[in-house]
Amino acid sequence: GTLIQHGLPKFKFSVRAEKGRTWLLTLLAVGYAATAIHQVIWGSACLFTGPFTLGALRCFVVAAVAHVCQTAAVAGPKRLSSETYRTLNLALILDGVARIAILVATADKPPALLASVLVFPAVDLFCALGGWLIGKYYKP
Repeated sequence: GTLIQHGLPKFKFSVRAEKGRTWLLTLLAVGYAATAIHQVIWGSACLFTGPFTLGALRCFVVAAVAHVCQTAAVAGPKRLSSETYRTLNLALILDGVARIAILVATADKPPALLASVLVFPAVDLFCALGGWLIGKYYKP
């Protein structure tokens, strides 16, 4: 539609990897897509209600990194094994750890609400960790 004409990237979900555990790469691709969408929504909310710089970083930088990692997961473990994608995954890991630490440190909410708020940062963290591990230990 019109959003794609204005440069909105497409998410790809058909894994083009070698034989093997394509289900894991598909799971990573879906997780990275969820991460990117979550970052755009949360960053947009921060742009209009809270710290502008944090919102801009979330909406544009972290979401773009998640999208790039999502395309790498679709391309297969060989691409995830490059130094660039391992570094991008490391940045997403640090972001996920920082968000979880901040949420836990400011936990004056009931445990059920805290658990629901931690879902997306945990998904972000586990996806990035999975992508980094696949990239680190991939042997062609």
